[in-house]
Amino acid sequence: MLEPLMYDIGRICKETIEIEGEKIGVTPKIIDKNYLKNGYNGSNDKGAILKVPFDCPEPLKNTILSINTENNSKIQIIDFGKTISSLEDIDPNKELYVITDIVQMISRKELINIIPKIREKISPNAGIYVPNVLPSQVPLLVYMGVDYFDYGAVDYYSVMGYQLSKNRQYTTSATKKELTKNNEDKDSIGLKIHNRQVMDSIIEETLYCIENKKLRNLVEETTISDPYLRANYRRYVPDLRNIPLSTENKLIVTMDEVKIPEVKKYIERAVNYTPFSNLIVLLPCSSKKPYSMSKSHQKFIGAINSIKTPVDELILTSPYGIVPRALELCVKYDIPVTGEWSADEIDFINENLLKYLKNAKDKFSNDETNKKGLKIVAHLPEHYLEILDMEKINLVLDDMDEFIISSIDGNPTTNDSISNLKAILKDLEIKNREERKLSAMARKEDEKTNENVDNDKNEVEKPLRFTRRGQVIHNYQELAKFQFGKNFIPNDVVVKGKHKKFFIKQNGKEVQICTLNDRKGLFVLTVNGGELLGKENWVELNFKAKKGSLFAPGFKDAQNIISVNDEVVIYYEDKYIGVGRALMNASEMKKATSGILLNIRHVFK
Repeated sequence: MLEPLMYDIGRICKETIEIEGEKIGVTPKIIDKNYLKNGYNGSNDKGAILKVPFDCPEPLKNTILSINTENNSKIQIIDFGKTISSLEDIDPNKELYVITDIVQMISRKELINIIPKIREKISPNAGIYVPNVLPSQVPLLVYMGVDYFDYGAVDYYSVMGYQLSKNRQYTTSATKKELTKNNEDKDSIGLKIHNRQVMDSIIEETLYCIENKKLRNLVEETTISDPYLRANYRRYVPDLRNIPLSTENKLIVTMDEVKIPEVKKYIERAVNYTPFSNLIVLLPCSSKKPYSMSKSHQKFIGAINSIKTPVDELILTSPYGIVPRALELCVKYDIPVTGEWSADEIDFINENLLKYLKNAKDKFSNDETNKKGLKIVAHLPEHYLEILDMEKINLVLDDMDEFIISSIDGNPTTNDSISNLKAILKDLEIKNREERKLSAMARKEDEKTNENVDNDKNEVEKPLRFTRRGQVIHNYQELAKFQFGKNFIPNDVVVKGKHKKFFIKQNGKEVQICTLNDRKGLFVLTVNGGELLGKENWVELNFKAKKGSLFAPGFKDAQNIISVNDEVVIYYEDKYIGVGRALMNASEMKKATSGILLNIRHVFK
């Protein structure tokens, strides 16, 4: 039996199995042959079940299944045969699943349906074992959910005289002679030692990459030389709940991989971002993250802060498309920069920019008492301006809106460009003031008409003022929506300290509701913050827990959207009791039979 410790699409698990009184280690790993020889996890196990051939006659199939039931084995052997048969025969109560014919499936598109669907059906405490695979195939299989491997294919290729690397298998007389010169036995002995070391090395590297959130990069490296593996990597859609929303590790992006899972998860959350101001400045990305710490963005911010009017800053970038300044701490990545865009990158940036502008139009153009045109300033280099789809942008904008290019000679960082940006923003600030005066008059008339609608105005939260402070609070609220799908931060929140602690007044006392983790760019809830959030990202227990680790027996239910490392609110008997952090996604929690599911950080006393 396994206990998941860490996820990065693939996972690291601790083995709870003991062979001859000793615990084995962590997966992914080479499987211990004693598992299959002596029975899996305990002396009462009578061994693996009998394999049912795919073309087995029905009477014989029923007999074999009957024997398997009587044996009460904890291992299920799966053989799909020449065609992909139904997965309905998977028994979810086993502890090890052996896919015997994975070799013939590895280059077929059906592979992406087999392993993930088995993983969906079984407990996270169960392992999947695929025999006879090559080192180059290990990272992709771990990425899909496999835990165990063996030396079957490695030893076979050694006997055939092939030397293995993590990307391929090949044979040369020179390397074979060098590897076997100190062996008196036949040549394959030296190759076997070397090739097993390669297999051990790739598994060790896979473990390292999961720990450091780089497994996808390793999969890219090892599939690039095999078109069939590469195709399956591109086809495979992982469960995004096995990817943390944000980490301290930098995302490494290659030139041909812009539609990656981490970006997909970001876009799903960021698409609902609403700007605070109708004055929007489009900016280029920078190699340094967060962007605001780079020299170029320091210049941009200085120019923007030269006016008092709040300005929404939007960074255009690949692979994330668009990054509002409010979300910049959530994106850490490196990508090769050549000044040239691929067609996918151009389409992706324009698609998400248009969604952002439509959201802005909905906010500022549809409110009859606060109607404003968008003032968009493109402070971008020439190679950014070239990719903007102005035809589609102009379809979103109307006569009330303005689109102005502020960079001079295609270079936004020169003194002339910065001065021009300041001048343009100053002019737009004056226009905005006039529009705001008209809007304020309309609002006063509207308030007079509706002054008796609210019986108790003291209970109605005052809207954020259109000030710099109002924008700061708005940005934190948008970050809360990005993280939880819901804002829980009141307009009158007070932010204190270098590490951004958030306080509100409650029953005459100042209480903390959350802290901003600046390494991940996300909020960490206190017990009061969880109460404000309400039943979002909830986990329900079957007992009133205390601070510490929650194990599987104490779990009752969870909201399906919960991802690994998410902040969660904890309920018992439909009453809120505290907050914590999920160590696995909601689906895994529901199937888990042992191990730690979440860390409980705060509970009501």
